[in-house]
Amino acid sequence: MTFRDDDRAVSVQVGTVLLFASLVVAMSLYQATVVPNQNHGVEFRHNQEVKGELLDLRNAVVRTGATGTGQPVSVTLDTRYPRRTFFVNPPPTSGTLRTTPARTATVSNATALSNETADYWNGTNRSFLTRGLLYEPNYHEYGDAPVTAYENTVVYDRFDSATVTATDQSLVRGRRITLLALNGSLSRSEIGTVSLDPHAVSPSTTVTRTVSVQATEGENLTVRVPTGLSESKWTELLEDQRTTNGGYVEDVSVDGGVLTLTLQGARDDAVTYDLRMAKVSVGTADAETKATYVTDVRGGGSVGTGESTTLVAEVRDRFNNPVSGVRVNVSAAPGGTIRPAGASTTDESGRAEFVYTGRKQGDHEVTLSVRGGDRDYENATFDVSVESSGRGNGGDGGSPTADLTITKTKDKNGQKNDEYKLDATKSSGDISEYRWDFNNDGEVDERTSSPTIEPSPPIRNRYETLPEEAAVIVVGANGETDTATAAYDNSSSTADVEYYPA
Repeated sequence: MTFRDDDRAVSVQVGTVLLFASLVVAMSLYQATVVPNQNHGVEFRHNQEVKGELLDLRNAVVRTGATGTGQPVSVTLDTRYPRRTFFVNPPPTSGTLRTTPARTATVSNATALSNETADYWNGTNRSFLTRGLLYEPNYHEYGDAPVTAYENTVVYDRFDSATVTATDQSLVRGRRITLLALNGSLSRSEIGTVSLDPHAVSPSTTVTRTVSVQATEGENLTVRVPTGLSESKWTELLEDQRTTNGGYVEDVSVDGGVLTLTLQGARDDAVTYDLRMAKVSVGTADAETKATYVTDVRGGGSVGTGESTTLVAEVRDRFNNPVSGVRVNVSAAPGGTIRPAGASTTDESGRAEFVYTGRKQGDHEVTLSVRGGDRDYENATFDVSVESSGRGNGGDGGSPTADLTITKTKDKNGQKNDEYKLDATKSSGDISEYRWDFNNDGEVDERTSSPTIEPSPPIRNRYETLPEEAAVIVVGANGETDTATAAYDNSSSTADVEYYPA
């Protein structure tokens, strides 16, 4: 009997080998093409997530500078890929979050309207240091990912061939100038999430002070800040603030990484700007700011012999914000005696009160000072007129008594909103003028002959945060003054209104 060869088992083996080889090739192609493409998507989404967290950080820095209260923010530095059973992922990546080197910002030709504050803000250059913040990614697949940066209230993405801004600017809005110095030292690159707690260096305990300034006569007020953005980008960001569009910015230029804003000076009428400055630290905290100048808040005027008046001085740093724990000295008190109303050091609002008692009739200058008192801006002078008893501020000769109430109003559409009416109609005496201080920072914002006022622009557009209180100073026919304060109503009916810039 003859048997034939049978190759069927060999065919099955060959088929199995070919199928396995095809599977290996398919998996190799998947590992080489699909896995990188999916990881590119993971990295892109992570980059968008980080940008959102940097927007939160930007808002936290702005809010901290406005209120003096910090707000923690987390930034996710690492990228984690989905788990794969049969395929291999690269190790997690970590970007770098760091501050840029400190550079100088300068305000020039700004003169304060308040006489005592003008000893410091007298048109000369006033400078401070500031930094930016960078997130530099380090991805495996998303090779053209941008560097995301924060500077001067702006967040933007810097690609190799273009720059894309993610927020508006808050440097100049109408007549409001907001300068926010970012300080501290930070450099983090790790697998995980970094928690940052922006710390208010100035103001440290209160809301930011506002100083009313005008351009020095014959000059334009200018602001110079370091920048990584181009002139065309800043021109785009500030387009709605240009004088050609009803704003106050006459010129925008960038040279050598420095942005120069030229603001409108005196034309037919001088322009009054509201200058707000703050200093916020991230990472390694900077030292607290030091006392720079002292200004008068209230007090002075006429006082009868044997009668007293309270003089209130406020000590501020170079950012115009109050400094606590500073000793205030009496440099001169002619025509009477003077003593501290409490401690002779400034409170958390940067203020110290002294009681002056008139002894000798005549016009006198009482001087309170800080530091050595060697410079004009280290002294605050109060003009006091001592008259015969009964004719001063504490007498009965028609001297005014201030009273203030604040009520919430509605907008034109009848919707509840944070607009307010300040009412001093219950004040008494022979009153010639009402001086309104909308955030009780010692700076007079408006002067009227009417005992009521509804601020325009409204309070909600003037300040990043709702002030705690306002003040009215009533002025008598002979120059006597009295002051009253009242608190703003911040009830829940308007809790959805945000006071910080977007």
